[in-house]
Amino acid sequence: MSELVSKTVLNFVEEVASKNPAPGGGSVAALAGSLGAALGCMVAKLTLGKPGYEAAEPELQDSMRKLEDLRRTMLAMVDEDTLAYNKVAA
Repeated sequence: MSELVSKTVLNFVEEVASKNPAPGGGSVAALAGSLGAALGCMVAKLTLGKPGYEAAEPELQDSMRKLEDLRRTMLAMVDEDTLAYNKVAA
C-alpha cells in the first residue's frame, strides 16, 4: 500500500489541512471518486440476489466489475497525484 492511502482518515485529513501544498485537490478528488465508486459497489451488492431484480443481474455484475476497477484505479491516483506534484515542485 502507498503512503497516503495507508493513513487513517483522520491523519489524511490532517495532512490535507497542513501548510504543505500536497496532498491537495487532485489527491482529495481521487479519494472522493474512489469512495463514490465504492458506494456504487455497495448498492450493486445489496441489489444482487434480491427478488424482482433477476433480469438486471448481468448488468449489475458488469457494473460492479467496472466500479471495482474504478475504485482501485482512483485509490492509486491519491498517491500518484501527490508524487507528480512533488516532482514538478522539486
